[in-house]
Amino acid sequence: MSAVWRRRLLSVARDGAILLVLFAAISAWKTRGHLESNTPLPDGLTVYTLDGTPVPVASFAPAAVQLHVWATWCKVCGLEHGTLNRLHDRVADDPERTLVTVAVSSGSAEDVRAYMAEHEIAYPVYLAGDAFVDALRVSAYPTNYFISPQGTVRATTVGASTGWGMRWRLHRAGSHSD
Repeated sequence: MSAVWRRRLLSVARDGAILLVLFAAISAWKTRGHLESNTPLPDGLTVYTLDGTPVPVASFAPAAVQLHVWATWCKVCGLEHGTLNRLHDRVADDPERTLVTVAVSSGSAEDVRAYMAEHEIAYPVYLAGDAFVDALRVSAYPTNYFISPQGTVRATTVGASTGWGMRWRLHRAGSHSD
């Protein structure tokens, strides 16, 4: 390998390492107010079906859960609908993993239904209010909490995520024991 190619390769490796460190720092900053890893979800955390039926988040156990909190007005959230449809298709019949999406600050159940139809959302959507957002310390959308089968926070993210990243975090949430 020539000296020129070696310098180019080292430069690319250095730039890649800088980008990874920057990505990790930004991710840590964006989730700084979230519930910490290895802590249980707050007791009594509840979401509501579009028909108004209360569903305790704890009832999704013993599956690992991706708790995806979003809003209909959030442009970044809208970019993830296809990814979430595909993730839902992958885990719909998996008793060990589940996707729970929660629309907040998005109007009435009818407003959310109309939005789902317009955007071809195939995954289930629950509703929640300010108490839910406050309990999870959500300050930006979309926010994801990855929860172990025992109800413990394993990871959190804010902003757009890739399908691969969601699947990997959900798998890791289910593979840890408390």
